[in-house]
Amino acid sequence: MSSGGLRRQDPRPARTIQSPLLAIVDGCPAPVDRFAWERAVRQLALGKETKAVGLMLATYTDQDGGNAFPGQEVLAADLEVTDRTIRRHLDRLEALGLIVRTFHGSSAGRRQLADVWQLTLPPNAAATIGLTPDHPALRRR
Repeated sequence: MSSGGLRRQDPRPARTIQSPLLAIVDGCPAPVDRFAWERAVRQLALGKETKAVGLMLATYTDQDGGNAFPGQEVLAADLEVTDRTIRRHLDRLEALGLIVRTFHGSSAGRRQLADVWQLTLPPNAAATIGLTPDHPALRRR
């Protein structure tokens, strides 16, 4: 029998990268699932407010780290800060490649639409952003 031009599948398992800090797709920030993103962000030296905004945003994503649209007002209420503080830290997370805006919302008209975010990890995030200092209180027992 002829295979009819079909190629045999490679029986070896696909290569996976263990560290969520190495998620790369064609040199761009790669979408990453919510829990891997949260583990990575906890290790990065972002500062407490930026980290809090990022981790709160992550609670609004679906399992694959996308479709987060809580709105700045909701995040501000959750964290008991101003809308301006939320905007500043979302801008920082976006500039660092840790989130990508997949839809630009609008405050015009009767129906206000929130921005929609996707969690991502840039190439070599640990080296470019830095890791949280090794502190005894941060070590797992």
